[in-house]
Amino acid sequence: MRRVIISSIGTSLLTNQINRSNLDEKDWYSHLRDTANLDREETPGDVKQIIAALKQRADEQLSVAKIPQIRRASAELNGIYGIYRENLTQGREDIHFLIATDTAQGKTTAKIVADFLRKQGLNNTNIYAPSGLSMASTEVFSLGIDALIVWLQDTVPPLKRDGYKIYFNLVGSFKSLQGYLNTIGMFYADEIIYIFEGESAELITIPRLPIRVDLSAIAPYKLQLALLDAGAGLGRDETAGIPEAMLAEVDDKITLSTWGQLIWNQCKDQKC
Repeated sequence: MRRVIISSIGTSLLTNQINRSNLDEKDWYSHLRDTANLDREETPGDVKQIIAALKQRADEQLSVAKIPQIRRASAELNGIYGIYRENLTQGREDIHFLIATDTAQGKTTAKIVADFLRKQGLNNTNIYAPSGLSMASTEVFSLGIDALIVWLQDTVPPLKRDGYKIYFNLVGSFKSLQGYLNTIGMFYADEIIYIFEGESAELITIPRLPIRVDLSAIAPYKLQLALLDAGAGLGRDETAGIPEAMLAEVDDKITLSTWGQLIWNQCKDQKC
């Protein structure tokens, strides 16, 4: 069985490397917390140095640690090791996508995980950071999620047609991103993976549920939805009747919301 494993990436692998008993590092966590939503260009030089130091420690730790220590150090790897029952050689024909925030810390953590997986022979490991995705504000986060949904729609269905089984590994990541991916996974994933805390690290597997969107309710608005999908900003009177949850308003123009994009993708696939 060939698998595609889509793992959400947080930053705990970095912050776990801070030596809390070292007075020189007592402010490192707060510095990282306060700059968590900045990209590399925006991140102050002293914080970049902290990130670099913690990355080096994480790389060194993962290179020599036994599997139980690796699983404790990285929530993301904990989930992946759980899927493979601690035998990563099972995954050499699989495809891995690491979903990171579009930030210095998010991309750095994803690179640590990607480099480790490639060293274990999982060479088809890729990082995707949706443009602008961060937790800086609701608007920024929503735009990043919109980009993620477009990427998933372009990426996942062709792989499913090729016979891959799709896993969403949601053990790591920020809770806000995790929450969205849990719902999105009900449309795209064959299984969603969580994991129990503690030494046993037992998997929690949520199979794909038989969720169906009532496409007949939106079929009369296919033209308007296609225009919104193409980027046309319509007036409120032009979108009357479309379910409110599918719409968002930007600069006095109506666009597709995150959930509107998701539902419209299903409509296009099924030729509603």
